[in-house]
Amino acid sequence: MAQEHGGGASTRWSPRPWTPVDVPARQCRVRGSTFSYTELGRGIPLLALSGSPGDARQTLAAFEPAFVGRTGWRRLHLDLPGQGRTPGPDWIRTYDDVLQAVVEFLDEVVGDQPVAVAGISYGSTLATALRHGHPERVLATLQLSPANDVEPDGLSTPVVREDTGFREALTEDERPFLDLFKVRTRTVLEEIRAWTMPGVASCDVAFLDRLDQGPRFSHVDEPLRSFDGPGLIIVGRQDPGGHHRLVDQLDLMPRTTLAVLDRAGHLAFAEQSRLVDVLVTEWLDRVEEHLEQTRAARL
Repeated sequence: MAQEHGGGASTRWSPRPWTPVDVPARQCRVRGSTFSYTELGRGIPLLALSGSPGDARQTLAAFEPAFVGRTGWRRLHLDLPGQGRTPGPDWIRTYDDVLQAVVEFLDEVVGDQPVAVAGISYGSTLATALRHGHPERVLATLQLSPANDVEPDGLSTPVVREDTGFREALTEDERPFLDLFKVRTRTVLEEIRAWTMPGVASCDVAFLDRLDQGPRFSHVDEPLRSFDGPGLIIVGRQDPGGHHRLVDQLDLMPRTTLAVLDRAGHLAFAEQSRLVDVLVTEWLDRVEEHLEQTRAARL
């Protein structure tokens, strides 16, 4: 059996080093609509936003390994409107409406306390929109596999590895996503099956299609604002969204690390899971250090 490099010791899949068992979803009301989220820990609030389609299971898989043995953080993994157990209400008709819904969710659950925001793909775009439109609400950002809102068709990027039988192992529901896999191994497939495909199956397709037919986030057409908080951007070298646009943004984000990972496409959290865990852990360290220094300066 072939050995996997960077994604596990062998092609046999093993669960991530955490098990979110017996953690019931919480709910809050936003303009009469029920928003579902998973809450873990106490302390610095972190809002985790998944890709689309997807749900909180994806952010749990991507970010929670970095919290094993770490205390002092209150993680809020949100099912975004139309995804997971959060319905797509009629009053949300554009992506800017989704952003406003996230702001009102924070009002209900966190109050006016600034939060760290960690997003994957679509969730990463939301993190940027929140940082741009409501800078007072954001103390740090983590963007994993950020979506390309400038050139949505993306680039043609190579497949790094494809194991024998990978395509045949795909289900009918998984085959439309084949081009997203740049590391085609059983380990990566099982990660996506466990943490992303359930969210795909549960999403409100009609609601998400309606959003896609509307305007883009308004911040995409405006000059990017500077951000001095601790930041982390992780993008796969083989991500069809590319990474050059992200390099151009770094001068406006002096405390942000940009990590471009070989052997990873848009599914970087599954294709380079160990490296993602290390980078997320280091970002959490920097956020804690930043808060300590900010408090000390006020004394």
